[in-house]
Amino acid sequence: GAKGIALIKSFEGCHLLRTDGTFEAYPDPGTGGDPWTIGWGATGPDHFNGGRIRRGTIWTQIECDARLRDDLFRYAQ
Repeated sequence: GAKGIALIKSFEGCHLLRTDGTFEAYPDPGTGGDPWTIGWGATGPDHFNGGRIRRGTIWTQIECDARLRDDLFRYAQ
């Protein structure tokens, strides 16, 4: 629910905000590469552009929030 999502967002930042208001994927701090991460910690398939999240993947705030909700729903199942 909304309270759970707010709690997760309080611990997991939505990182690499660009000057145009979109978010850019960033490399894993441990490897300097894979897995690339975007938004609220999303890795793996890029549900909005196809393929996988990688260098150059760009999402809007709406896409970051939607992926978090989708992931939480999938994990809850």
